[in-house]
Amino acid sequence: MKKILIIDDEEDLCRILKHMLECEGQFQVHTAGDAETGMTLALSEEPDLILLDIVMPGMSGTKMAEELLKTPQTRPIPIIFISALVDKSELKKSISEADNREFMAKPLNIEELVARIMAMTG
Repeated sequence: MKKILIIDDEEDLCRILKHMLECEGQFQVHTAGDAETGMTLALSEEPDLILLDIVMPGMSGTKMAEELLKTPQTRPIPIIFISALVDKSELKKSISEADNREFMAKPLNIEELVARIMAMTG
């Protein structure tokens, strides 16, 4: 069972994604509504992959990704950035180390999301 951490300030999106992924039968999903909670869960749950919103109040997803990269325990965790507002070229400018990082635009296609998760987590 793959552990997925969703970090997004949209509570409804977190709930829907958690339900859809868990219905696939191969994922255990944790959610966080802000970067601080997300960092705590990333350290305690050691997820196989993080779905990370880019635009959040407080710390942005790109800033949080930089923090995850600085932390040895969370550095290797693959990230899929999700956003309705940022395109891939803008994202690349924001992330200095884009290895092991992907981008998906909202609204998310669940089949494509599952395929990307499986590809990135083996």
